[in-house]
Formats: sequence, C-alpha cells, structure tokens
Amino acid sequence: LIDSELEKLAVAVFPDKTITSDAVKQYCKSTEDVFALADLIIKGDKNEILKQYNLLTEKHHPLEIFAVLQGSMQKLLFVKNYEKRMTSRDIAAKLRPVPEFIIEKMKKSLNKTSIERLIQIRKNLINAEYKIKTGTSADADTIMETALLN
Repeated sequence: LIDSELEKLAVAVFPDKTITSDAVKQYCKSTEDVFALADLIIKGDKNEILKQYNLLTEKHHPLEIFAVLQGSMQKLLFVKNYEKRMTSRDIAAKLRPVPEFIIEKMKKSLNKTSIERLIQIRKNLINAEYKIKTGTSADADTIMETALLN
C-alpha cells in the first residue's frame, strides 16, 4: 500500500524527483477534495459539482482527478452492492485499508442512491476517461463535465 501511494506521489510531482512534505500535504488535500466531489455526484447537485470540479482543475489535470474519483466510485459501488449481505466490518476488510467508520459513512451517503445510478456514474467516468486517453476529443474538461453531470 505504501509503495502504491509513493508511486502516485511520484507521478504527481513529476518531473521533480523529490517528494516534499508540501507535495504530500497538497496531494492528500486534493484527494479529500475529490472525495467531496464524489459525494456531490451522488447527491446530484450539479452546480456544486461544477464548482468543485473547477477548483480541482486549477491544480490538477482531469486524468489525475479521474484516478482518485474512479477509485472512490468503485468503493462506493462495492459498499452499495454488499451493504445488505455483509457487515460493515466485513466490507472494510475487503476494502482494506478503508476503516469501518468510513464504510458506515459511505452507507449513509448512499442511502437514497440506487445501485443502477452508481453503475451509470461509473460507466460515464469510464467512457469519459477512454475518450480523453484515446484523444477522441481534445477538450478533456468538457468530456469530464459531461460525465459528471449525467
């Protein structure tokens, strides 16, 4: 896990070869902001989604945002899928290193969201990421915004 996080930090600070404490603070803060964006997507608050996304793009490329958002949405989908069949403790064990209290928060935030909605969000993100990475469209922000708002 630590190796994986260090690799993400190395990518985030590239072309620099040194990971500073400021880089760690900035990366951790932006990760929290992406989790907030995921919550807004689930709630469907389109104005707030755009505000949060625009704040994130001031410092990060859309693909950086996608990476964290995809992981977050995958975990939310897993929680929703298993919330009635597994305890929060068991879900937390499967999603290591996500603590049980975070699983409980996820369950509450997903209370009024259907699994079909989460699947659609995930599909939108996957399609948008594909379009950006393959160069199907040169405007990554428009692709991202469309995926977030649909």
